[in-house]
Amino acid sequence: MAKCTIPAGPRAAYTIDETCALFGGASRDWLYRQIREGRIQSLKLGGRRFIPRSEIERIAAGGAK
Repeated sequence: MAKCTIPAGPRAAYTIDETCALFGGASRDWLYRQIREGRIQSLKLGGRRFIPRSEIERIAAGGAK
């Protein structure tokens, strides 16, 4: 079986809790509402939801959808 190597540097996506922390302690309810309303894109892998780094960067730069 091949060994999986995790690349160094910024991650491609962050968990809901990590994203809330990056947004200054925003609530999980707020983040899920943004996802539901289509303001923030997310992806689901297995049973977990992630926010792509590109979405976090877009919001941090003041980008609107």
